[in-house]
Amino acid sequence: MDIENLDPKYYCFRIVDSESDALCVVFSARGSKPGSFSFFKTMERSKVNVLHITPPEAAWYQSGLVGFGNDIHTAFSNLWDFIQSLIEKFSFKRIFIIGDSMGAYAALVFAHFVKDISTRVICFGGETTLNLPGSRSSENVFKNEGFHDIRNLEYGDNVNIIMIFGEYDMVDAYCALSMKNRKNFKILSHLWSPHSVTPELHSDMGLANFMRDALRGRFFYPGRGHLASALNVKDVEPLVFSKAGSQEYIDTIKTCVRRYPNFSFGWLALAEYFTKAGETEKARNALKRVVQGWRLPKKFAEIKNNIDKKIEISIR
Repeated sequence: MDIENLDPKYYCFRIVDSESDALCVVFSARGSKPGSFSFFKTMERSKVNVLHITPPEAAWYQSGLVGFGNDIHTAFSNLWDFIQSLIEKFSFKRIFIIGDSMGAYAALVFAHFVKDISTRVICFGGETTLNLPGSRSSENVFKNEGFHDIRNLEYGDNVNIIMIFGEYDMVDAYCALSMKNRKNFKILSHLWSPHSVTPELHSDMGLANFMRDALRGRFFYPGRGHLASALNVKDVEPLVFSKAGSQEYIDTIKTCVRRYPNFSFGWLALAEYFTKAGETEKARNALKRVVQGWRLPKKFAEIKNNIDKKIEISIR
């Protein structure tokens, strides 16, 4: 595949800084239609050399890439051969692989194919196991069975991976924590984000500013949490696989907030549980721990407002 033969509906290659030795490879998220690319404006404002990639359908890249193959393994293997030709032609010495949600999953898989070049992966809310209960990928019926569980994928010593997830999404937390002890991985969280971390980063500091810092290895941002330091994958596993509100679920929440007192999602779940149980004072105390100077995602703000109303009614 030559650069000139890339289908512009699915690929956009831009050399912005001919003096730079770095190439960014950006995998699009679910919802990117032919002709649209994730992080397009962000990368443009960041003034970096970039190859944007959009798949032909929102199937977690399982059906491959236009011009490179009809399954994820073939497509990514051929894509790596193509990127190697770019590395040789433009004398790139480093690559960055970037993705959000479905694109983050693709970034994690593609990094497995990369050899012998300094590589940093930056992914937001990536699934390391597809079809988990309540996950975005569970809405798909996949044609192929490639890379459904990537927790044991091998990565070269040249690859380092940063996974950033929102502490209000337990599927993302579970997937990120499942990679916590891998040598190639650094796991970070965002206190008040749900699945979509990037809108919060954009709101607080500008996504282009975040990306410029991230490409330099700096990951300081408003709302940075420490869930990954306090909890392990087994700690949050029941929050994915057990029924919300069940005894196992609530016992798990109690353990999590004890080990990680800033676990706002957990305090909100306890406030809801205590409200339903008629334990008003416990509900109020839990609710106080939810709002500690940071905002709530819209969906969870509505839950909090409903709890507030029920507590007020019970007091009357």
